[in-house]
Amino acid sequence: MNPSQRLWRNPLLKAALAREGTDVALSTSPENFGTFLNEDAKFWVNLVKSAGVKLD
Repeated sequence: MNPSQRLWRNPLLKAALAREGTDVALSTSPENFGTFLNEDAKFWVNLVKSAGVKLD
């Protein structure tokens, strides 16, 4: 495990970020990360549409 991976698995860091509303999700593969990005994009598209945001 590299230093970055150890950092993101640190329970103290995760707790500090959670208090700020951030969830640390580690991807296990490029496919897993791609799935995460697709789901995240769907979330933001739905949020923008439901809020009625329009470009000027």
